Amino acid sequence: MKRFLLLCLLLQHLAAAADSIVETYRTKGIAPIEKMLDRRLADPAYWQEVLKKHDTVYGYFDHETDLLLCSKSDKILKLYSANSHFHLKQKSPVIIGKLPGDKQREGDLRTPIGVYRILSRKTDPGPEYGPVAFVTNYPNRYDRILGKEGHGIWLHGFPLDCDDKDATKGCIAIRNDALKELDKQLDFHRALLIISEQPIPKISKKTMSRLLAFIYDWRYAWKYNDYDAYIDHYAPSLTFQDNKNFKAFKAYKKAVFAANRGRKKLLRFSDLKIVPYPNAQDKNLWFVSMREEYKSGNYRYNGPKELLVEELPSGRFQIVVE
Repeated sequence: MKRFLLLCLLLQHLAAAADSIVETYRTKGIAPIEKMLDRRLADPAYWQEVLKKHDTVYGYFDHETDLLLCSKSDKILKLYSANSHFHLKQKSPVIIGKLPGDKQREGDLRTPIGVYRILSRKTDPGPEYGPVAFVTNYPNRYDRILGKEGHGIWLHGFPLDCDDKDATKGCIAIRNDALKELDKQLDFHRALLIISEQPIPKISKKTMSRLLAFIYDWRYAWKYNDYDAYIDHYAPSLTFQDNKNFKAFKAYKKAVFAANRGRKKLLRFSDLKIVPYPNAQDKNLWFVSMREEYKSGNYRYNGPKELLVEELPSGRFQIVVE
């Protein structure tokens, strides 16, 4: 009986809330309702409720993604199917660069640390690299900001005439039988590769809910043309696009916000991916990837966007690379 009464009270509350939204729509139109919902997306409490049905142990994914985790200390490569939960599809020993530490330059015999996309799949990489190879985007944007050099970091196999090897020049190599199995299971177009020194610590739902709220709070300030709140989401050390510094970035954005004053914006994020970004600087960094749809005035954009977000010791987040 008590449960029935509680259910009735809940339904009455929901009906009243729905009626309030309908009345707002009737008298003021859709704009204030849209703004209210956008504000709700920037509330950690909203994301805490959403994440009750999500596993965040290695990150957050709107849609199914193949996640490759390579721990250099354990010399293990794991392939997960990642979405609301993480399903381990394969686990294989790996061979990495001959020398320890993060890659800095061409020929230093080190395997890089960071988050990488797979650009292409080579079906005839040469007998030295096994039956197939996956080409990463090292050096990525953050690598280049740090001054890292080099190229040709692949996930590949062993020489076709060799069943074993001790080290690579910086690539990640797995036995050819394991590579063939990986090739069957991996959708490299949607894959992320995380290379870390140590295994990645588990990510709490509380941390992820705060980070998701930060991203949508940034979106809220951007969408509703609040320049000061928008700029407050960025680090003074920001690197933007063609290596603009923070001062140049602020001047550029101030002009853009002024030009957009009074204009209605369309700003949608989809296919959101968030994973920790391992780094040799021991900063608490996060890789954020999404598809952005933006319309304002005559400007249109519909394509990929990537951010690097730092969590400060205080718990505050700030964007350090866009």
